[in-house]
Amino acid sequence: MKFQNLKTKTKIILAICPPMALMLILVGVVINSIGSILETEKAVDHTHEVLSEASAITRSAVDMETGMRGYLLAGQEGFLAPYLEGEKKTYVGIAALKKVVNDNPIQVKRLDQVRTILKEWQKNVTETTIGLRRDIGDGKTMNDMAKLVGEANGKIFFDKFRSQIAAFIDQELKLLEIRRNHSINTRERANENFEKVNQASARVHHTLEVLLAAHGLLNFAVDMETGMRGYLLAGQEGFLAP
Repeated sequence: MKFQNLKTKTKIILAICPPMALMLILVGVVINSIGSILETEKAVDHTHEVLSEASAITRSAVDMETGMRGYLLAGQEGFLAPYLEGEKKTYVGIAALKKVVNDNPIQVKRLDQVRTILKEWQKNVTETTIGLRRDIGDGKTMNDMAKLVGEANGKIFFDKFRSQIAAFIDQELKLLEIRRNHSINTRERANENFEKVNQASARVHHTLEVLLAAHGLLNFAVDMETGMRGYLLAGQEGFLAP
């Protein structure tokens, strides 16, 4: 069947279908873009959380070192409080952070290495020096402790600890940059798609207006023809009104 032989209603429906279909496709694209933006923002928030917890672990480990040094200088058990509290917070923090980054095996491995280094530091340095400080009253001398501290074994372990934490944080910062760039690109594409939806909607509206106007003109022409035929058949002026 030829297009010109179709009913006017059918013509209007067929004419607006292509731009309407395009608009629906673009709406779907925009919705998908919004979903992608939300996922990216969630990933960015996740990275900020990881960085915050990594910094907290570093602070707790520094508290351990500070508490140990305070005890070595003063010999009073009260100075070990930061060490003991830092120890608890550090290992709890490492365990919690491993769960947060469990989708990244490399970062999980780094945290395992951080825990191992701290355990070795405690076993080979802190426990030895703290024990020596407690034994000073039983015949040991401060020179013995000074010699042990002077070997700087603690610094070796702590440098390894800081290196691993720095590598962990550096990786998260790289991920953050990637996610931020992805977020910016996604937002730009979403804005472009919003504009396309608006343009498609305008085209649909314009097409509908044109078709309705054409339909109106067609009705006027039909009325003119009908009126003329009525007058020719009846010969009465009233039939010319249409």
